[in-house]
Amino acid sequence: MKYWYSGSLYKRPSLVEEAYQSWAAQKSKCYNKNSRLYRYYGAKGIKVLYSSREYVGWWIEQSKKKKTWKKKNCGRIDHDGDYCFENIEMQEASENVAERNTRISSKPVAFFENGNFICSFSSVVVAAKHFNVDSTVIAKKCRKQNRKSLSRKLNRKYGFSYIGACHD
Repeated sequence: MKYWYSGSLYKRPSLVEEAYQSWAAQKSKCYNKNSRLYRYYGAKGIKVLYSSREYVGWWIEQSKKKKTWKKKNCGRIDHDGDYCFENIEMQEASENVAERNTRISSKPVAFFENGNFICSFSSVVVAAKHFNVDSTVIAKKCRKQNRKSLSRKLNRKYGFSYIGACHD
């Protein structure tokens, strides 16, 4: 199905602008090698298969289906697939984040200190319970964010000088 917007929709510029910004973010993640998210999208071969005009039309159509969006977000159904109309859905931003955290939380994780293996766990959630920290702290560490915060928390409790964590 093709979606288009016409000039008459400029009566609501915020909706068109919101849709365009969402499309531009998708393009950046998939094609801009300087984007911090490129490694999760473009480097894995994920592409955007629709034009900005088509996407804005789709966004407006989806926005009409549910009038009470708190914060709209476009999420992919198959997270290994491209951005195409068959593989995207409109979601609340909080639903999209929760879904991502669930995917990350179920992956195995291993911990290293100065390159030496320390321990491994069947999932981020199990590791978080073991170290008595929130699972998002471990998940962020696995995405190489928040390195100092996790290191401080685990250093206080377990005496690790540097912690590295990775998914299998």
